[in-house]
Amino acid sequence: MSKLNYAIIGFGGIAENRIAKEGFALDKARFDELKNARLIAATDLNPARQEAAEALGLKWYANMDAVLADPQVQAVFVATNNLTHAPVAAQ
Repeated sequence: MSKLNYAIIGFGGIAENRIAKEGFALDKARFDELKNARLIAATDLNPARQEAAEALGLKWYANMDAVLADPQVQAVFVATNNLTHAPVAAQ
């Protein structure tokens, strides 16, 4: 079975605390390897997060629309602040 490719929408503190084992620290080894999914990309409103994403080997998108338009992205993990989860998921 091939792995599902996914992107993170919201690559700030929530992603850092919920996904990375001990924070980003620009260290891909801190991310848990998932049996059936592969993290391939990220986006965030803060363009300063691009460096962290690219250091982890992730493709960076300038915005959520670009993530959703990429046919390689099969799913997304919404890691934005709580007030934006519903509108982001609705897209």
